[in-house]
Amino acid sequence: MIQLFQMMLEKLPIKAMDIVEVAPDLDVNNITSWAALRLVLELFGHFSK
Repeated sequence: MIQLFQMMLEKLPIKAMDIVEVAPDLDVNNITSWAALRLVLELFGHFSK
């Protein structure tokens, strides 16, 4: 998933992102929350270049 996201950032003119469908109350072991955080950090890293 991260590789696909990085490829999209390189090839598409992405300027914004919205994280949806993260429900902490239903998130077993915070797996979805951690995945969303990883995507946000990847996006921040891309924009800081």
